[in-house]
Amino acid sequence: MGDLKHYTMQEMEIAALEKYSGPPMNLVYITDFPRQGFFRWVPQDKSTPSDGGLVFKDAQGRRYFRIYEHVTPQMFGALGDGQTDDTQAFRAMFSALNRRIRTKANTTPRGNAYLFIPPGAYVLNSSDFLGIGLENQRIIRKGFTIKGGGNGATEIIFRGKPKENFIQNSLIMWLRISDILFTNDTPGANFFSSNSSFAAQNYLFENVGFASWNKGFILTGIDNNSEFTFNSCDMSGFKDSFLFIGENETSDQFVNYRFNDCQWWSTDAPFIDAYRGGHFYIKNLDVSDWGRTMNQKTYLINLKGESHAHGVCVTSVNGLRVEMKSKNCGLLYSEWPQGTVTFENVDISSQTFQVNYERMIHLHLVNSICPAYTFRNFQLAGDVRITGGSEVWKQPLNNILFENGKWLQKDRPDQVIKYEIPVNKGGVPICKFRNVRPYGPSYSTFVYHIWDCDLGASRKSVGEGIEEKLILVKPDPNGVTMPGFIKKLVFPIGVIIQDFYVLNQTGGGNAKACSFTLRLDNKQKTPLAYVRIPTMSKSKKSIPIHENLPHFTTSLENCTLEILADRDFTEPTDQLVFVISYL
Repeated sequence: MGDLKHYTMQEMEIAALEKYSGPPMNLVYITDFPRQGFFRWVPQDKSTPSDGGLVFKDAQGRRYFRIYEHVTPQMFGALGDGQTDDTQAFRAMFSALNRRIRTKANTTPRGNAYLFIPPGAYVLNSSDFLGIGLENQRIIRKGFTIKGGGNGATEIIFRGKPKENFIQNSLIMWLRISDILFTNDTPGANFFSSNSSFAAQNYLFENVGFASWNKGFILTGIDNNSEFTFNSCDMSGFKDSFLFIGENETSDQFVNYRFNDCQWWSTDAPFIDAYRGGHFYIKNLDVSDWGRTMNQKTYLINLKGESHAHGVCVTSVNGLRVEMKSKNCGLLYSEWPQGTVTFENVDISSQTFQVNYERMIHLHLVNSICPAYTFRNFQLAGDVRITGGSEVWKQPLNNILFENGKWLQKDRPDQVIKYEIPVNKGGVPICKFRNVRPYGPSYSTFVYHIWDCDLGASRKSVGEGIEEKLILVKPDPNGVTMPGFIKKLVFPIGVIIQDFYVLNQTGGGNAKACSFTLRLDNKQKTPLAYVRIPTMSKSKKSIPIHENLPHFTTSLENCTLEILADRDFTEPTDQLVFVISYL
């Protein structure tokens, strides 16, 4: 084991160590709370300065280095009691960490410290959380991990000057922060600001809380500010947007922002407000208590800017629940000139019983292409406003699709789509509805009504294919047609009914002659006969009906057809089948 007679260890306070001039000590235990810990003498080091937490030197200039797994602010005197100002402890800690950056020639410096912030409430008054203690040090750092004891267990409270930015970063890459609650106690303060030319990118926030800030992330610069990922984070009480990319001093190089299993709660503010950049990916976002005091139109996601580089304009939302507390709440505003915007599994229905929504989606189309907009598997309400210039729709190539959903508070698709585009030189963009069910004021009467149609008209140099669809109406298994029986059939609004066939399935019973009337439900006490089907007997296999066809379903009143029998026709084994084709 070697000779231990020269091995020494002592316990002492920091002040005593700094005055000590006796024989060297191999190991020192510092007793000052909360900086207590073991330190070892490193005889070879003659230059590392004392930093108040990781390194101390005695009166002879001997350096004693802390033995640790990870750095904590307590090593530098932080109390975390929610009252004491811990700014100086954090300043000393970050300054010490900065001196431990590993460097190699022609490479980006790499961090070699892991910061752990134990449970507690730490009050800071500095406006630059990551940069305090690093003034005048313009070193690009790659790799920095900060971990707390849990979102809420570890809380950092900012009490600085109004309208300051808590984190200002343009030099750190591969930043990782987890298990911390960041709370603002300063009027108008923003959480994060970054002005980057190339060296601020790839951030990961996991199980992090953001409470009561003005803006969350303000990004400026000419390059990067990319690759932000938020996993299981909650944001609440914001005065303005969480992610903000402004119109000036920004770039389309800002891309790839991912939000997974996050919450945006108790605010009137947008979640994303971006004039530049793109590739926004949202998965399973819960928006609760949104817009309670909202007094002007506000959209949750704002994709602004009529000019963007190719390869930028992509937004994908999959799994979104929004509790909208005001008629001024909106889901999407977009000015993008190209790309794809997709919303899937979206539900805004929780407040529709008490809030009558107005404009839910606003698409401002700046050219004849526009993004491919897709809304699929949704519950929406309110209207969709489509705006654009008079030169836009000479040859529109738009793609706006609503598929497999429920539209609340509306009866007809033409109540949903609101065009505000001059049509003197072109058409208006076509909005396609596929298998969309309304849940409007007339729901109880028109429960079977489905929207399956295209709205709008365009002037194109080439033709479009038209899809023919068939509806097969079968009687009930025990025989359809007792006298006065009505078979109701509701067509999509905006289609053309072109053919109607009556087919006789031959069976074994004795059929009675019977006639049928195809009539319109036009809200009158006695609906008018529209098509009368001649007397049908077993000897007739098929009768095509063309009287008063084609028929255009232009409104809710003339899209609901009924088949009425005047007496029995079939036994259980003899049934009629009605086939209707429409475009």
